[in-house]
Amino acid sequence: MLERSVLGLDVGSWSVKVAELSAGLRGASFARFAELELPRDAPSEEIEATIQLWVQSRNFAPETLITALSTERLTQRHLRFPFAGAKRVASALAFEIDEELPLPLASVVLAHEQVLTRPDQTDVLVAVATRTDVEEHLASMRRMELEPRIVECEGGSLANLSAFLRLDDVSRVMLDVGHAKTNLV
Repeated sequence: MLERSVLGLDVGSWSVKVAELSAGLRGASFARFAELELPRDAPSEEIEATIQLWVQSRNFAPETLITALSTERLTQRHLRFPFAGAKRVASALAFEIDEELPLPLASVVLAHEQVLTRPDQTDVLVAVATRTDVEEHLASMRRMELEPRIVECEGGSLANLSAFLRLDDVSRVMLDVGHAKTNLV
């Protein structure tokens, strides 16, 4: 069976957590989970070096690395359009978001997902982050010699896991309690 390694990396305030999945044609399974407590009050360079050495020492060699932007670094919006069609929605998206932004549209990165579509209506969830924040996140990953293929939103990654964990059959609440913030999905 053709299998690939998918690694989820969660860099928190007090620790870094890594979950490795083995994904193939018949589904995915957890391969391993590890957590490392980070040095307190250390400069970012020391934290990045600690994470880099730890990931290398664990022999993680993911084919797909997934990281997440902190919810403190982005905003999400729900938009409703009175029409359907992916192309129409995509072209109207920037116009609608631009109306609400306190900064130029060219200085942000948008990602969207259609959550409900009917012939006369489309509901879209839009994530917006500044280009600077995304660039800083990717630069930090590069300094640790990590190349994420997917950059998620913290809360969104929990929601995306619900299908894998087979939690999408009924409405559920997922609560991630951190030391500085709590994510509720």
